[in-house]
Amino acid sequence: MIKEILVPTDFSEVSLQAIDLAGELAKKYDARLHLIHIFHIPGAGSADYPDYTAFSDINWIQEEKDKKLDQLTEELKMKYGISAFKHSARPGLVVQNTIDYVEDEKIDLIVLSTTGASGLKKWLIGSNAAEILQRSPVPVFSIPEDYNSVEQRPLAVSSDLDPDEIPALNQFLKTFDHLFEEKVEFLHVLDQSEETRIKAFQQELIKHDNFELRLLENKEGEKEETINEYLKPNQSTWLLVFPEPKSFWAKIFGSSHTKKLSYHAQNPLISIKKH
Repeated sequence: MIKEILVPTDFSEVSLQAIDLAGELAKKYDARLHLIHIFHIPGAGSADYPDYTAFSDINWIQEEKDKKLDQLTEELKMKYGISAFKHSARPGLVVQNTIDYVEDEKIDLIVLSTTGASGLKKWLIGSNAAEILQRSPVPVFSIPEDYNSVEQRPLAVSSDLDPDEIPALNQFLKTFDHLFEEKVEFLHVLDQSEETRIKAFQQELIKHDNFELRLLENKEGEKEETINEYLKPNQSTWLLVFPEPKSFWAKIFGSSHTKKLSYHAQNPLISIKKH
């Protein structure tokens, strides 16, 4: 059951899209909506707070952020007719504070926004969303900048041909009943020598009338680009990914599949665990 929904916000126009979707879901599932704003502690004479000194009390900054959250809460009460809210403004690191809040408040779902940024901006803004998608113990809905809400949401799955993906998806669809279309495409980018794995996965998939496997030929060099290119004509399709546990060497030398998709995808993303 979805009873606690969290939205990290920086009060930008992009983050308001995630808040709108979260408000819609809170009304649908009769859930409580949590808003969290994580702010950095500024240095003396910073552009955002020119009167701030290294010895100043940060309480006044937190009070300012809490006032914004109060205002936002009142607007959402009027817009969606929901009354169960909780909000928090706190200094620190975005990702760790968000994960801690999820665990402390027993959150069931995170809804956040991404900018579709690239290059330097990607690392400054997109990396927080990507890290939350990777590390969150609960499902994450990630909304791109130009997202338009639709009544019936198509769903595709970025698949690694792991049979455990199927029960995980079934549980997800059961939890979010009627939120997505019944027919689901599993998208897998072909590598060499995969015939045995493909056949084994198809044997599991034929037990489910609404699931089908689509094999994509890798023409772009990276499978994330191949999947994004396939989904390009229909940007209302949500793409579900399973964040993989990263090895020590993978953490050092490369981004995960989930992170790469979050940096470049123009489609809404969902991140869930297999177990």
